[in-house]
Amino acid sequence: MRNLQLHLRLLGILDLSWKSLTVTILAHLTMAATLAASPLPVQQLLNDTFINNDPVSAQSAILILLLLFGLRGLACFVGILSSNQIGNHFSTSLRHAFFDKLLSLPIQQYPHLQDNNEIETLIHSIDPLAQATIRFFTTLVYDGMLVTGLMACVLHLNDDYALLLFLILPLLILILQVMHDQRQQSDHRHHLASRQLLQRLSESLQHYREIHLHAGYSTESERLDKVAEPLTRIQHQQGKLSAMTMALGQILMAAIAITMLYLLSQQALHHQIDLGQATALIAVSLLLIAPIRRIARVSAKLRYNAKVIQPLLTFLDQSSGQTGKTDIPRHARGKLVFEQVRFYGKQQTRPLLNLYHFSIKPGESIVITGCSATEKDAFIDLLLGLQQPDCGTILFDDHPLETIALRSWHAHIALITQNAVLLDEKIAGNIAYGDNRCANEAEITAAAQASGAMAFIRQLPEGLQTQAGDSTTPLTTKQRQQIAIARAILRNPGILILDDFPRQEECNDNDLLPVLEALIENRTTLIFSQQVPSLKNIDRIIVLEDGGITEKIQYLDYSPHY
Repeated sequence: MRNLQLHLRLLGILDLSWKSLTVTILAHLTMAATLAASPLPVQQLLNDTFINNDPVSAQSAILILLLLFGLRGLACFVGILSSNQIGNHFSTSLRHAFFDKLLSLPIQQYPHLQDNNEIETLIHSIDPLAQATIRFFTTLVYDGMLVTGLMACVLHLNDDYALLLFLILPLLILILQVMHDQRQQSDHRHHLASRQLLQRLSESLQHYREIHLHAGYSTESERLDKVAEPLTRIQHQQGKLSAMTMALGQILMAAIAITMLYLLSQQALHHQIDLGQATALIAVSLLLIAPIRRIARVSAKLRYNAKVIQPLLTFLDQSSGQTGKTDIPRHARGKLVFEQVRFYGKQQTRPLLNLYHFSIKPGESIVITGCSATEKDAFIDLLLGLQQPDCGTILFDDHPLETIALRSWHAHIALITQNAVLLDEKIAGNIAYGDNRCANEAEITAAAQASGAMAFIRQLPEGLQTQAGDSTTPLTTKQRQQIAIARAILRNPGILILDDFPRQEECNDNDLLPVLEALIENRTTLIFSQQVPSLKNIDRIIVLEDGGITEKIQYLDYSPHY
């Protein structure tokens, strides 16, 4: 039952239209109905050929058979095509759910996922798992409808034979399940014994120095033989079990076949059935073999698929770590306060950041210098809410950061880095990215104009709709930075973070410097840089060393500091 629940939970991710589902079910219903009905024209064909001597009716029976199998072939084509489409749609839904969960996880989990190759393993499992799940359910539905149709056909042909099948089929399914479960258990014991032997063999290879030094080859070989004895016993048991199940299976199948043939022969001797009926009943019995065997393996198939489904569902069930629910107004003041904030990161002996009381006024621009790359990254991650301090609180306009909804908080922040990256295939998509993707072309153009990016965008073959990237239209570092600035201008944030930007070469750029000064004006700005850039409107310089603030400098001189 639990394995079935896992499959149903997985199917719950599939957002499927009723049209696709209806087409698939109707196609498989047609496939099952045409095959289940095929013994009836066979009965008519044999009776009209050997008993009634009616060639016209015999020919009509042949035409009916051709029509049935032609319709079955068409339904088979539609069923397989629609099932593949549902499987592809299912793969897309699973990947989308996987990407959403992956990108919402706390960033401290990413190294663990990458080190264990968990992301690669899960990505590779999605397509086979989706196709296998859809194939399992469509096959189960088809087999259920086929068995139902064949039993209805038997009931129509002969009541006594139908009653016999109703009694035999559940017993046959149970026997096949028990035999398959026994083989599975034996294989599992064999696998465990093999793992134990491999572990012991690995230990012997690790201790090769001692073994060679003391000439312990024969002793170690005997120990390995002793460890391998359970494997030999299991193989012997498997052979006996295989022989017993094969013999028992053949005896039971022979008994069932003989019982059915005896019933048919008795009814034929008493003229209760004719040649056509007998042949049709035998045909139904043969057609039942394949679906019954597949139905008997349903439990094992559920267990096998559950081993792959469980890791994926466990991953999707992880908490995103985003507990805040408060939304803050779009036009916030922009005040930041760090109260007794300590963050250790991977260090356990001393805090990576130790900010006792540090506040930034609304609209204030500060330069944070002297910190290492690790300290800077931790500071930015704390500010973005991607990491949580081990103690203390960060306040934004007197709201604790942990109580603010992360999406609402991020709407107030823009980040510009030295190595500005392209986030979309097109120039316009890189400016109107994420929650700004609904911006119209006029707004995008205005932002690009304000950043100075429009000067080179106009020269591109398709303007804002030009494909951008290393393999399409390569952009210079300055052009990427202009696009990043345009993205920040369009976002119009209350807080601006400049990560190692601008550097000296950007400050000497007559085009870029005025754009940055205009962007910083009347906006709470944090500039992380090892050198103080020659930007106007810088209010303070904060020296951050060993995770703590060691010096605060009131900045009044707007000349370059290098």
